[in-house]
Amino acid sequence: KSFEAFNPKAEKITKFEPIPDTETKYSTGCRDLDKLMGGGYGKGSYNVIEIGNNVSQEEYYSVVRPIILNFISHNRGAIAVLTGGDHADALRNDLVRFIDPACFDKYVHIADYFVQESAKPYVMALGTRNKEEAIRVWRRVYDDLRGPDKANPRPIMDFAGFDTLEYLRGG
Repeated sequence: KSFEAFNPKAEKITKFEPIPDTETKYSTGCRDLDKLMGGGYGKGSYNVIEIGNNVSQEEYYSVVRPIILNFISHNRGAIAVLTGGDHADALRNDLVRFIDPACFDKYVHIADYFVQESAKPYVMALGTRNKEEAIRVWRRVYDDLRGPDKANPRPIMDFAGFDTLEYLRGG
């Protein structure tokens, strides 16, 4: 699916109201987009959003913002490797305009491969030369977000900017 160019302008910022999921789909956080997609994203599915070079950050955020907000508003976790030029604080500042900051801090964890420690609960400090240690940190966050009930783990959104992954892998 693709969309024509548009110019998003918010008149008033209001608290985000989550949209319920269906039995087989996670809502995109936008009723019109859910309708276009037959109810949202299939549970367990892998989805790619390709962003053209001429798409502004605000246009990009207008698509991904409700997806993330809806997912975490249902008390589900998200692990993110942000796209190049994007920063954990910028994403947090953007999203907490619409939700309680405690919700973001609890359910969103953003990989940072350049810091070894962070006091920010939403930053996964992976900047270590020890690959095994970085994997342990990632796994601990993943397990925490999935919850203690191994028989019925909570779903997690894995949000990855492929340009960053390509940079990190030297591709």
